[in-house]
Amino acid sequence: MNAFKKMHFRFPLTLALFTCAVITGVVTSSTPARAFTLTGSFVKAGWEKTELAFDVNETSCTTLGISAADLNDSIDAAIELWNTVPTSGIKLKRGAVVTGTTNSDPPVVYCDNTMGATIGGTGSAGVNTGTGRPVIGSLKLNGLASNAAYFASLSVATRNVIVAHELGHVLGIGHSDQEAALMYYSTGVKGEMRLSQDDIDALTWLNPRDEPTDGVMGCATVQSIHGAGGGPGSGPALSMLVTLLLGSVPFWLRPASKA
Repeated sequence: MNAFKKMHFRFPLTLALFTCAVITGVVTSSTPARAFTLTGSFVKAGWEKTELAFDVNETSCTTLGISAADLNDSIDAAIELWNTVPTSGIKLKRGAVVTGTTNSDPPVVYCDNTMGATIGGTGSAGVNTGTGRPVIGSLKLNGLASNAAYFASLSVATRNVIVAHELGHVLGIGHSDQEAALMYYSTGVKGEMRLSQDDIDALTWLNPRDEPTDGVMGCATVQSIHGAGGGPGSGPALSMLVTLLLGSVPFWLRPASKA
């Protein structure tokens, strides 16, 4: 008992290291169960940017009866939502007013009157097949007044959901099979705009936060998902944390020095 009392147990450090190791072990499991998909077989990672702007072609919408204010409000709401993902290494913003209507960098948001009656919008990304990263993109909204999915005739909540969903496609995220997800294949079932864990996982997989530069001594140091191993669990992050944990054992179990 006396020997036990003389030991220095560094519980805060041990607990932090153990927690990081456990969390990282779960995140980096070599056989992850995930419902999200990517926008195409060529997509291997997200945009190679820490900040991605979305330019807006306001004229293409205002000439079709869609106000610039309504358009920009929905874009801002969608951007704000995706920016809440704490594990993402990319931040979004609204960019300049432009006149383009094709995939570009920065991606452009515009309106079109040739879309199907029930299609609220479409988001697309052009991918560099060498890097597997999106390099151009666009988001098109339904601008035909006779269509059921005409943007100006929809509720604010529905507009926001459509823009946020299609913006996800521009980021490189495909459809989810989970109905709670924003990226669920049918936006018609959405009553409110929110991200599920599946949406968060998708953006984090594409653009993981770089913990050593984005924050100090956190648990989100897993950057192996785009590494040579080809998937979660293929990199050194987990082994690094386990090494730190095991290496700390002599520190927190060493006998106390006598006064």
